[in-house]
Amino acid sequence: MPSRTIRERSPGRRWCLALLGLLLACPVARGQETPTIGNLPIVARLSSIGPAASVARLSSVGFLADDQESPTIGNLSIVARLSSIGPAASVARLSSIGFLAGDQETPTIGNWTRWVTSVDFSADGALLATGGGQSLQYRPGDVKLWNPATGELVASLEGHGSNVWSVAFSPDAALLLTSGYDGKVILFNVAERKATATLGAHKSWCRSVAFAPDGQHFATAGEDGKVILWQTEGPKELKTLEGHTSAVYQVAFSPDGATLATAGGDQVTRLWDWQAGQEKAKLEGHTDAVWSVAFDPSGQSLATAGADHKIKLWDTSGKELATLEGPKDWVSRLAFSPDGKLLAASCLDRAVRLMDVAERKEVAVLDGFTSSVWTVEFAPGGKLLAAGSHGDSLRIWDLDAKQWLFEAAGESPGQ
Repeated sequence: MPSRTIRERSPGRRWCLALLGLLLACPVARGQETPTIGNLPIVARLSSIGPAASVARLSSVGFLADDQESPTIGNLSIVARLSSIGPAASVARLSSIGFLAGDQETPTIGNWTRWVTSVDFSADGALLATGGGQSLQYRPGDVKLWNPATGELVASLEGHGSNVWSVAFSPDAALLLTSGYDGKVILFNVAERKATATLGAHKSWCRSVAFAPDGQHFATAGEDGKVILWQTEGPKELKTLEGHTSAVYQVAFSPDGATLATAGGDQVTRLWDWQAGQEKAKLEGHTDAVWSVAFDPSGQSLATAGADHKIKLWDTSGKELATLEGPKDWVSRLAFSPDGKLLAASCLDRAVRLMDVAERKEVAVLDGFTSSVWTVEFAPGGKLLAAGSHGDSLRIWDLDAKQWLFEAAGESPGQ
């Protein structure tokens, strides 16, 4: 099938084309060249270790001739390739990043083909929540709970009538907050696997939800331009923050909980003293919609990105520190590693890009996706990285063990 990509014409037309791409969910052909370092083709394959191999044994990685058969675990073909990251890359750099996606088929356990447009790990790393669906508005949305270490699909949570766009665990992982294209915000009890509240304050697509670090408050935002603060108990609506002149695509609390960042279609990111309801700073510099904002773990800086293909670093006073180059299309989501050294960016150019924050440059690319990548998140500890798209579903990499773990796993309970 010929490659189908979305190229920029105008913000309005581009947005319509992106939505059309989601609705159609058409796969894109692969066929990339073998990655190289200098003039040497580099191919990394997992050693053939037999059907009884455990995940722990997969960490033993060997280099095999490119004409050998792909190793298998049972009937599952497992292949890892280095991403093409340029001739200057060193072995030390490669070992710190791990084996990255290339042009091979993603290893799978089970078969999960629905979109994944949002991911979040619980604070202890024991659970991974994903949100998605099969259509923006015509089919029910999906909320899934996974065991990220084994790939087991633990539970399916129901309630959204269309695609789920944002998921967020409470700090103690007792609650899961979700929002979707249907405008609903649903609060789930994780242990009981059931909804405890459904909120309808947003008139249309609710783009983003986030818990405050205290777990006693959360924020929601969407296409209606509203940013709403809530008390978790109840839940009870507390206040609405006004300032953005168009859709708000993401909300994020600072690590100390004092500041709320909001990223909008008006090309501006705003920092709020949310308890006082006052704007503290306005981050201006993007030339198109800002889709994502993330605080670094120290809370001393933050990153923004969006439809202008740029990633910007800022201090909390609103001063721009740097612009990071690399993405070839919209940046849909940003996530800092727990130690703050890496910044991951999911992109509509069918890749996840890793940035070295200190050196302020791209150091690696997780490519090989067949469609736009909509979400990315590091697990606590920084060992695992989860990414979701509407073509390759859920993918998880183990950056320490230098290998894929799986694309998706298990059968949906009650499916």
